[in-house]
Amino acid sequence: RYVMYDRASGALKVWYCEAAGENQHSLFDFLMFAWSKDAGSLLHGVPLFLLWDKGSANTSSAIKNLLKHLEVTPLEHEAGNARAKGGVEGGNNIVETQFESRLRFQPVNDIAELNAAALAWAEAYNANLIPGQDTRLRRAGLVEPVARYDLWQLIRAEQLRLLPDVAVCRALMTSRPVERKVNPDM
Repeated sequence: RYVMYDRASGALKVWYCEAAGENQHSLFDFLMFAWSKDAGSLLHGVPLFLLWDKGSANTSSAIKNLLKHLEVTPLEHEAGNARAKGGVEGGNNIVETQFESRLRFQPVNDIAELNAAALAWAEAYNANLIPGQDTRLRRAGLVEPVARYDLWQLIRAEQLRLLPDVAVCRALMTSRPVERKVNPDM
C-alpha cells in the first residue's frame, strides 16, 4: 500500500500493488497515479517537494532522475525522526482504520477492485461525503472545520504543475550513467 498525503490540504490518495516488497517500478506506477489528473481524483499535480523515508525504491537512481527532471526536490527525514513524516503515518492509520476495516464487510476479488474501492473511499473521505462521518480537517488557524478538497481547491492555477504524459515520465526514469571501457575483443 502506498499513501500520498498532501500537507497543505490533508487530502489522501491510496494505491495498492501486488509486490513482494518495494521496487522502483511500483513506486513509479504509484507516483504516476498520485500525480495524474486522469486517475479519477480531484487531487493531482506534481509537487515541488516530496518528503519520504530512505526506502530502497525511493533512493534508486531511476526514481531520483525522474524527480530531478520533474523538478521535485526529494526530502528524506533524518534517522530517528520518523515524526517528520507524521502526515503520511497518520494517513496510513486513517486508511487502515477507516477504509481497510470496511473490507471485511465489503470484500474485493482482486487488486483492481481494491484500488477502485480505495479511490472511491478516498474521494468521499477528502470531500467529507462519507455518510454518518465527519472527515473535515481541524487545524489551528481555521475558523471552522473544512473538507480537505475545499482546502485543496484553493490552489492557484500558477501553483498547479501538471504531470507530463506517462510515456514521457517513463523516458525520464533512466538510471545513473555508468562509464564503460570497450575493448577491441568486446
